[in-house]
Amino acid sequence: MNKARINAFRKKLHQILLSLKQLSSEALSSKPGMARLIAVLASALIFVLVLIIVLAASGRKEAAAKVVETTPSAQIEYTEPTAAPDPVAVQPVGVPATMGTVTADGLSICKDAGVDIDVDAYYAAGDRVEIHETKDVTGTPWGYTGEGWVRMDCIRMDDVPPFRNDSTNFDGTDIVSNGSYTVLGYGVVDLKALNVRVGPGTDYSKIKEIPQGVRYAYYEVSDDWVRISDGWVSTAYFYIEGTTAEDATTGTVTTNDLNVRTGPATSFQRVSSYMEEDSVEILAEVNGWGYTEKGWISMMYVALPDPVYTTGSATVTIGLNIREEPNPDSEKVDAYKKGDRVIITEVKDGWGKTDKGWINLDYVKYD
Repeated sequence: MNKARINAFRKKLHQILLSLKQLSSEALSSKPGMARLIAVLASALIFVLVLIIVLAASGRKEAAAKVVETTPSAQIEYTEPTAAPDPVAVQPVGVPATMGTVTADGLSICKDAGVDIDVDAYYAAGDRVEIHETKDVTGTPWGYTGEGWVRMDCIRMDDVPPFRNDSTNFDGTDIVSNGSYTVLGYGVVDLKALNVRVGPGTDYSKIKEIPQGVRYAYYEVSDDWVRISDGWVSTAYFYIEGTTAEDATTGTVTTNDLNVRTGPATSFQRVSSYMEEDSVEILAEVNGWGYTEKGWISMMYVALPDPVYTTGSATVTIGLNIREEPNPDSEKVDAYKKGDRVIITEVKDGWGKTDKGWINLDYVKYD
């Protein structure tokens, strides 16, 4: 059904409605029965009108559908796929030319080179690191790992042969070694500056110095010497964890939830804790930290029994000055080494008299 036919239907219907309206007016003015008849006819006519409109709309949809179906579809051009270009090797940004292995457990990761107090985190011994940049700060080399700055004297670089050091104090001789890389245990430097040597003895050349409190793995033992990553150190100044030192004692924890760490500093990992009033055996003390069966704790939170100073034989627990009189302001006359045996013949105000002079009795252990 086209548009012209629909318009003709509408025009015819309009004429019929006008005629019905006129008939209705005449019927109402004459007989009521005639009015009812006209009303019925009008309703039927309206129904027919609605039907016609519906059919017309349906005709329009069919016509539109036919137009769509007969419209030719657009042609799709097809081209052969081209081969993908060969990948171009791109050097990742920030990847350094050198890598290394951390040799000291609890190595501080600092925000800036030379600033040990501004510690973000730490590395454990054996961790692999990438060195992006290096700089020297007051004679100490530092390296940037991408996470922060670390001391390079605690990193063994891959391009340096194991157990070999090229510092200015090193004469180029290979370090005495059985070639073992198996970790036998861990120890902590117990001297302000501990010498590292080519071999197990003071007759060997000095390689470098390592600072107090640094924790190292060791791989070989020879008498009173152990081999760490950089060379040999004396166990007289290198506490082997788990052994009982001359200054071993027992104390009481004075705070709740006292952290136990893997090394003697807050930069080391927390591994356990002690509760207030716990009794702990301190196997050794290093730089204000005590080693227990669980690990290292700060001695600031441990109450120790009052020392008992008496005469008798004792062992010196640290390098100790000998003075003319029993006070720290008196003139120094000599010194004892750690491990020296002494005989205390007189005691005064925490000082003991030996055959060489007076010493502080806080640094001896009685037999």
